[in-house]
Amino acid sequence: MKTLIKIFLSAFLIVVMACETSWFPLGNSNTVKIMEQTAYTQEDIPSLKLSYNSELGLEIKANNDLITIFVPSEQIYTSIMLILRDSNDNEVYKKVSKRKWQGEHLVAEFSIDYLTDGLYYLGIYTNNGESNTYSSVVYKHDIPLNRSAGKWSFNIAPTFAINSNIFHSKRTDSNALAFYTLPSANIQSKAPEIYALAEQIAGGLNDPYEKAVAIHDWVCNNIWYDFDSFSNLSSDTDTSALNTLKTGRSVCEGYAALTAALLRAQGIPAKLIHGYALGITGGSVWTDNVLSGNEINHTWNEAFLNNRWVIIDTTWDSANAFENGVIIDSNGLRNRRYFDASLEAFSIDHLIQDYSEENIPDGGTLDILAGGGASPWAEASIQQAYTEGLIPDNLTSSLQNRITREEFCTLAINFISLLTGKSIEDLKNELIEDGFSLNPDRFEDTKSESVLLANIYGITEGISNRRFNPNGFITREQAAVMLHRLGELFGTTASDAHNQTFTDVSSISYWAVEAVAYITACLDPVDKVYVMSGTSENIFDPQGFYTREQSVVTMLRLCHFIKFSS
Repeated sequence: MKTLIKIFLSAFLIVVMACETSWFPLGNSNTVKIMEQTAYTQEDIPSLKLSYNSELGLEIKANNDLITIFVPSEQIYTSIMLILRDSNDNEVYKKVSKRKWQGEHLVAEFSIDYLTDGLYYLGIYTNNGESNTYSSVVYKHDIPLNRSAGKWSFNIAPTFAINSNIFHSKRTDSNALAFYTLPSANIQSKAPEIYALAEQIAGGLNDPYEKAVAIHDWVCNNIWYDFDSFSNLSSDTDTSALNTLKTGRSVCEGYAALTAALLRAQGIPAKLIHGYALGITGGSVWTDNVLSGNEINHTWNEAFLNNRWVIIDTTWDSANAFENGVIIDSNGLRNRRYFDASLEAFSIDHLIQDYSEENIPDGGTLDILAGGGASPWAEASIQQAYTEGLIPDNLTSSLQNRITREEFCTLAINFISLLTGKSIEDLKNELIEDGFSLNPDRFEDTKSESVLLANIYGITEGISNRRFNPNGFITREQAAVMLHRLGELFGTTASDAHNQTFTDVSSISYWAVEAVAYITACLDPVDKVYVMSGTSENIFDPQGFYTREQSVVTMLRLCHFIKFSS
């Protein structure tokens, strides 16, 4: 979704002399305001936390004539500038205050006793002491501040009640959380590139919350907002996590997809949230049409951390911008204003619209697992393989049954399609263009396209010149041979350092020895297990029959091995 305008991606910086009470001109700008309608009036509050984590976000308290800003001790702000504008966008107050200790808290205080009652909009800017530049924390003065009877208080956004009802009704049961750790078409959390990057960013951290902060910061620093795509000037419309990582740029959906994929790769439940954000394509005020409608113009994330859902918007916390084919801004992470944002602060400029969880089963198992009968050891891999499109429809049940020769071919062709990113129809057309014949009469006992394709690719052979025996069962050594051929098709080799040893190696048929050595030496870098192992310690059982679930799991592991190797 193309959903962000430059007003939120350009760092809103003000160059001033860092002095205690400096006053200076600032050009007028379009402020993000809450529409002044009595229908939306709610009880004002005396304080506003920008984040539920006091170590990350500012807290603003209003007490009579005094506005106090509590500064997290880990932030390097040395001074804070506060600007107030009235409802006509006129600047009516501007002051810089040095932070100071007040008991156990770092604070900056502003005494404002001369303004008349009314609605104002608050802007906060910070300085780290290294330059005269102040950076905005609350963009475009978007915090409504009310003065009544000589006292300051904060207006509750009209979106708060809507967001609160949705936000606090979300599922947190184990089944839902498991669902939000799975990969999907655009959130390829098990892709080797995603997994390796997540490990690099957060693998050394133990606390899931710290992992999420590190992932948030990495995305904000290393992904650029693609204004060319936003303006329909780019043909690249792929907003998947992998493409966002590959190109280094995207619109908000790409930011959110990559953030979710990295979080899920670290085992953290994460979801994409669709909604409406002010200042984007549709105006800067909350209107009746927006509040009562279902328009969507923005995407962000929620992650399940410390037993609660946490709001994360990496798009709005990043100041990187790409336009006209070049990088125009590389300021990276602005701050963590939209990490673990409080619902009160988030509702000022965000409205949750699409929060459907109808695709999560209510039972204790997910999708294919509900009727597939998978063994407990295989469930996670089965679900992942099904989500990624590896498992054909005819293999979604009786997963502990022996797999037939034809079924294994169908799985193998899906494997090739998944790795090449080409449809089976495209694979067929390519073979025909290369001079191969897809003769349906190749075998007298089957006309399966998957069998014909697998035969052309050299993955399998018939039991005779005209017979294939499609319903015959596959032994473990036969499976090893076909998996070996799949690996060779993509040019991979196994490492001798990973060789396993088996006490029944002499029972392996001579034509399968090399294949067994290969496939049992391939190590899946994502799940950190061998593609194929023995049935028990040091026993390979070459003549034992192979099952559907074993076939799916080993192909998924081989898929990871090939992707990582390439």
